[in-house]
Amino acid sequence: RSGNLQVYLDTVRLIEPVLYMQARGIKLDMGRREAMATYYRKLEAHILGHMKKVLAADLNPNSHQQCMAYFFGERVFRKKFPKKELSADLQSLCNISPKYAPAVKDGRITINADVLDRFAAKGDKAATLIVNARTAGKIAATFLEYPVLDGRTRSELHVGGAVSGRFSSSAFLWGEGCNMQNMPNGVKSCWIANEASVPFKLDVSGADNKFVAYQAGCRFQIEAFERGEDLHQLTADRMATILGRPVSRAEAKRTNHGLNYGEGVRTASIKWRCSEAEARTFIDLYFKVNPEIRTGFHAPTRAALLARLPILENVFGRKRRFLPRVSRNKTGLLEADAATVNEALNWLGQSPVAHVVNVWGILGIYYNESLADVDILNQIHDEIDVQIPLSVGWLRMATLLMRVRDLFQQTIEIKGRICRIKVDAKMGTMLRPNWGGGMRSIKQLQSSYAIALAAELAAIWKGAV
Repeated sequence: RSGNLQVYLDTVRLIEPVLYMQARGIKLDMGRREAMATYYRKLEAHILGHMKKVLAADLNPNSHQQCMAYFFGERVFRKKFPKKELSADLQSLCNISPKYAPAVKDGRITINADVLDRFAAKGDKAATLIVNARTAGKIAATFLEYPVLDGRTRSELHVGGAVSGRFSSSAFLWGEGCNMQNMPNGVKSCWIANEASVPFKLDVSGADNKFVAYQAGCRFQIEAFERGEDLHQLTADRMATILGRPVSRAEAKRTNHGLNYGEGVRTASIKWRCSEAEARTFIDLYFKVNPEIRTGFHAPTRAALLARLPILENVFGRKRRFLPRVSRNKTGLLEADAATVNEALNWLGQSPVAHVVNVWGILGIYYNESLADVDILNQIHDEIDVQIPLSVGWLRMATLLMRVRDLFQQTIEIKGRICRIKVDAKMGTMLRPNWGGGMRSIKQLQSSYAIALAAELAAIWKGAV
């Protein structure tokens, strides 16, 4: 009835490869894992020690009451905890409080992670240190100190765990493993290929930008994609021309990723760790460079959500029903609530990527007998991690990678234009056969000649490139 029969059939076929990846797991460098856990615990302790010197007081970053006392002061603390007697520690924190206006969520005063990020973005040293200490502690506890039974890490992968069709993940059975979807890139250096195997990372990062650009008819971005240029750098250059000062690629990248999906000034300032005025400047600049994102993507989506029972369809024919709250704005026009609009924009951009990764990628590799030597180990958002045994030889390995490349790099027509997805690949080296930051980009992946790609693979593996 919903028109999603093919989506259902694809999801059923994904169950077998997902079970395989869960059972297989990825080998761990246990010594490096232990050393990294020790490093992050020491980093956490160092940050907390520095915070004590800065504040001249003890503040436990994981204590809701202590954070409430310090950031909001005694008056707000007593309002939040009317029956709580102030201890000496809490009183000392109230005495040195900057007394920020209390943050309220669902009618309750809160000091959650978003609030701390907002204070940090405004330059509050204590908030910045708390965020950094919590991050270091979380990396250690969540990603480096979980139980490991057989020297391999695993996740429980949830097929269609996200509404976009992407996987979600959690700790594996019996508390083993962790949420590998959220594993920080640096910690992935603990993930190593099996003995005599080469680790590869296949990534369609940026595909959501491409899908949005083609749906919007955004000429500037489409032309950049079709010329094979760096969209983020081009955006930075165009914004710098308008602004009259340099704009970094990183600044342009965060605008490309966030503003496509209706991100507002306040959210942008928190994510980007900048003032709201600076965030507003970048938002205005972005839409001067890319006006079609608003007119060709945001506006039609907002209009579609005003239907009686709005059902949106992505570029691969997947459908989803939305239930927005519709009201009249200040000018008297009907409009859907902002949260549903942003969710719809995100779904239209992200759900096609899930199709590319899961259907073109995972199903294409797993059920293809000619690719039996390509061992699928993990899927993380826009990325698939595989390993290939050295025993197949470099020429055969290059041929396998070219076949996998062609599975991803198919074309789809969007609003009369042909959109081609591009996949990038990285590989580990003989000295660092892992999925961490030391992986090397494979520049010959787009070559038509397997022998040229084979030569590069051999050179990267030996550390000659």
